[in-house]
Amino acid sequence: MPHSLFVIISVLLCLNVSAQDINSSSASAKPSFDQIIERTLPAVVSLQVETDAPEHAPSSGSPRSMVPKHSAGSAFFISSNGLAVTNAHVVKDAKTILVSMQDGHETTAYVVGLDIMTDIAIIKASLDNTHFIPLAVSQDDKVGDQVFAIGNSFGLPQTVTSGIISALHRTVTSHRVEDFIQTDTPINMGNSGGPLLNKDGALVGVNNMIIGVAGGNNGVGFAIPTNIVKNVSEQIIKYGATKPGQLGVISQNVSPDLAKVLNCPVKDGALISEVVPGTPAAKAGLRAKDIITKINNDTIHSSDQLRSVVYTQRAGTDIDIVVYRDGKQVKTSLATRAAHESTYLLDEKPTHTDIFDGTILVSHESLSPDGSLLEGIRVVDIQAGSKGWLAGLYPGDIIVKINQDTVKKIADLTKLKTASMKKPYLVEVMRGAHTLFLVITD
Repeated sequence: MPHSLFVIISVLLCLNVSAQDINSSSASAKPSFDQIIERTLPAVVSLQVETDAPEHAPSSGSPRSMVPKHSAGSAFFISSNGLAVTNAHVVKDAKTILVSMQDGHETTAYVVGLDIMTDIAIIKASLDNTHFIPLAVSQDDKVGDQVFAIGNSFGLPQTVTSGIISALHRTVTSHRVEDFIQTDTPINMGNSGGPLLNKDGALVGVNNMIIGVAGGNNGVGFAIPTNIVKNVSEQIIKYGATKPGQLGVISQNVSPDLAKVLNCPVKDGALISEVVPGTPAAKAGLRAKDIITKINNDTIHSSDQLRSVVYTQRAGTDIDIVVYRDGKQVKTSLATRAAHESTYLLDEKPTHTDIFDGTILVSHESLSPDGSLLEGIRVVDIQAGSKGWLAGLYPGDIIVKINQDTVKKIADLTKLKTASMKKPYLVEVMRGAHTLFLVITD
């Protein structure tokens, strides 16, 4: 064998051994699954929450008394100074919150703030130097990815379960802001507020709810994704509450047929069906038939996801929007507006009333199924906690009467003398093909 060829073969063999050594070293440096679990468990805590609930009035007719009500949940630290994330429904109206850690240490916590629509809350425990899980957002979560949950399952603290991501961008209810991660990871009673993590130990979401029988897991659990958790948590920590943003658009999901007809190269997104005059969307030049595909770094897949992403952008925040219009990509920017600033006239002058404060309203005309003209005031969007929201108004409802007064346009609403109107207000609405009566109280 020629000497030169021997040298080349020897060098290649050495390089191969070196590469194997490097790969072996790299693999050994990566933490194993049990190491990731061991590292994460101290950041997850169990919650015992006591609230005051009214006791049913006895038959004697004596006044109702307040009795303690207890519930269990989970939380996890997001900083070393005792700040933790949980679900709003776990700590809402809490009188006391007992925090139990992995090492058996117990302390109390208080609610820093919460957001009912996203079901996120921040609590503060009297602790320092806590283990924590960073609120880092990943765009790489995919259906089929392995995930695991940690929580106070059925009152058994530090329970670890595993599964996969079953679906993304799920909406389960119509009265909340949702963009759920669906998982077959067992999530049981007491898991609410605990973390859902990927195989590397990074936060994927916050466990929130299940669809099952008798409170147990049947393979359908839901978690709030990290981008929503991060945006809401940062607002609560900084301001004590959220200030939801709005664009001022009505949108719908994009089907393949719609995308084809509109000459749009994307498969999904949020199609703008209407832009409300005077809103940030109108001022930014957004139009009906625009397909929103991106808000900042979030790729938009559906109308519900658009709502959740915009809702969690604090009002007044500048956001970048990417839309497809006539087959071409268009980029624009705008500052979102707060929900309580969002009642608009068609002539773009905002109006506020005692009845519908916190609601976007526009004059509406359409043909009813019987061919008659339906005139009224359409609810475009509504702020959680407002009087209309508490009464049961939904986006899409057509208000046709208030008490005995017929309202056909926004101008009719402004003419009503709300101070002299009989209270509570009886509101007649058309929802789809049906008439409903709602009562708005003070």
